[in-house]
Amino acid sequence: AAEIYYRNVLKYTDEIETNFINARLEISKDKIPAQQRKKLYQNIVIVVIVIAILSALGYLGYYTFMLKEDRAYSELIRSDNANDFKSMEAMTGKYENFLRVYSDGKYKKQVIDRINQYSYQMALLCYKDDWKLGLRYYNKIASTVDEEEGKALKNNIYNVAFEEYKQKISNAKKLNSISKYSESLNELNNAMNIISSFPGTEISNEKSIVEANMNLLN
Repeated sequence: AAEIYYRNVLKYTDEIETNFINARLEISKDKIPAQQRKKLYQNIVIVVIVIAILSALGYLGYYTFMLKEDRAYSELIRSDNANDFKSMEAMTGKYENFLRVYSDGKYKKQVIDRINQYSYQMALLCYKDDWKLGLRYYNKIASTVDEEEGKALKNNIYNVAFEEYKQKISNAKKLNSISKYSESLNELNNAMNIISSFPGTEISNEKSIVEANMNLLN
């Protein structure tokens, strides 16, 4: 705009004024490239900022949605420090909840393996005091646990249950001898529940005997 103005002015100037105007024109010509460069740099900065914003938004979306499972699994691993039965039980629940949310996720195998490890450890910890709970945890891992370890664990659970079974039968006999038939029947019913927990084992051979005694008491 300055260049156009000064060139129009040249039509009406004398020699001194012409020299002055030409000097101004030279200055304006020097400033035009600088202004063009400044505009170019501004455009580059704007483009870089826009790209940075779009990249940040893209990563935010990726982090929020695409990495959701990864973040949940990482948080699960960070909190995995169970060292007793109660904390193992709570941790197993967390892994099972994760598996329900991400049933076909990429960490499915790792989560199932961890659940099986905890189930085995909990079965070992509780079967002496609660063989039913131990058997429940064993049944969860029966198809995945090492054959020798699984066999040893089930035998231990069975032995504890068998001792309880013998106690129930003994109680039933004592109650029957003092004519407490309903209480005796209840003990036999408990013994039958133990038999049903171990199909195909030695204890299942006594099922018919217990049923016959229950019929007599009835």
